[in-house]
Amino acid sequence: MANQWAYLFRVNLYDDDFTIYRDVVLLTEQSLQDFLLYIRQIYGYDSIKDARANHCNDEWGRTNPIDLFLDIPLHDFISEPNQKFYYCYDLSKEFEFFIELLDIQPAQSSLTYPYSMGGVGVPPAQYSPMELKKMNGLNKNAILHIKSSLR
Repeated sequence: MANQWAYLFRVNLYDDDFTIYRDVVLLTEQSLQDFLLYIRQIYGYDSIKDARANHCNDEWGRTNPIDLFLDIPLHDFISEPNQKFYYCYDLSKEFEFFIELLDIQPAQSSLTYPYSMGGVGVPPAQYSPMELKKMNGLNKNAILHIKSSLR
């Protein structure tokens, strides 16, 4: 991994006092899609719901929307140190993530990327027990097929 670099991000899941977060490290060559998938995985959320994202200014004001269908490397997406952006997953429940670039560091060949350096807090479950019971008859492939036919 000579001359490779990694980004360290803090991924805050919105609550009243930002007490739920994970610190995530990705290679600069990994894609925005890889990053968003990893966020959903470490918070225990599936990948079948709609989402939206925006770049943010220093005060977390949302600016330009981000095209989530682009599969671009992170180094093409990151334009400034301490870059901030907003990611909302599952638009009906609005799991809101406030993401900030904390550091750029040399990649380590002994590590597998992406990885989480840990975090704080327990995120809310994506589905209530009642919702899980209702979904019990549907499998993930059927849900993905329904979603793709609606686009």
